Amino acid sequence: MKTRPPEVWAAAAPQCFCAYAETITAAEARRQNMSNIYVSLAAAFIVSLGFFKDIDLLFPTVAAVVLSSLWLAQLRYFQDLAKAKWQIVLQAEENRKPRYFTEEYAALAQIRSTR
Repeated sequence: MKTRPPEVWAAAAPQCFCAYAETITAAEARRQNMSNIYVSLAAAFIVSLGFFKDIDLLFPTVAAVVLSSLWLAQLRYFQDLAKAKWQIVLQAEENRKPRYFTEEYAALAQIRSTR
């Protein structure tokens, strides 16, 4: 197996950095799609309760709790994934100029502190 010289890796670094930063956006889109599916299922579930007037509420309650628990577990997973990805991006950004993400975080923290 041939190894590539360091200058090849150095030339590919900006593209790799940008591609990795785009995975954060893709993960956020997946999280948003998952939340949309949850809201749709919850709304359909609530609407379907109107069709069954003589149903015991134990079954719908258990189903809603299970669905909500799965949704929360997925949200936590995506939150942890985003934190890990941002740690890697910010660590990789330390050697780059300008530091867009670091500067954006600082600006966001300043905006939030003035509220």
